[in-house]
Order: sequence, then structure tokens, then C-alpha cells
Amino acid sequence: MNSQSEKLAVDIRAALGSLNNYAEPVVALVRQLVDRVEKAEARVTELEKGIECAIVWIDGDLREIIRDAGNQICSYNDLYESADKIERLLSEALGQQAEKAGGE
Repeated sequence: MNSQSEKLAVDIRAALGSLNNYAEPVVALVRQLVDRVEKAEARVTELEKGIECAIVWIDGDLREIIRDAGNQICSYNDLYESADKIERLLSEALGQQAEKAGGE
């Protein structure tokens, strides 16, 4: 090799060394971003399942409660009791969904 080629080879090695110094932090950052995206995707999936569970609950139990309340003369206490039942059932449904998501 002539001196110019040797100098070029040294410069290339130095440049590659500098790139390697930057590559590790960039790779670490990309890994962190991928991890955050995966966690966000998992959370979105969990929320979608919770919404699906709530829709199924509304289609079943909630309609039954409304039918029961509509088929009788209701006082305000009856309406509050129905609201409490709705809240309890929905909380249970969402709680069960959270337990399932946590166990997977």
C-alpha cells in the first residue's frame, strides 16, 4: 500500500470507530422505543378487550335491568338501586377483564 492508501485506510477505520461509538446508544434508544411501542400496543389491546366486554354486558345485563325497571312503577330509590346494580355489574365485568389480562 502506498502512503495515501494507508492514510485513507486509517481514516476509514477512525470513521468506523466513531460510528460504532454512536451505534450503541442509537441501538439502545431504538430498543427502548420498541419496548414502549409494544407496551402501548398491549395496553390498547387490553382496553379494546375491556370495551368489548362492556358492550357484551350492555347488550345482556343492562338491557335486562332496564326492562325490569320499565316493567314496574319505579320510585327514585328503585332508579338509584338500578344505577347501583349497573355500576356494580360493570365494575365486576371490567375487573374480571383486568384479571384475565394480568394473568396472560
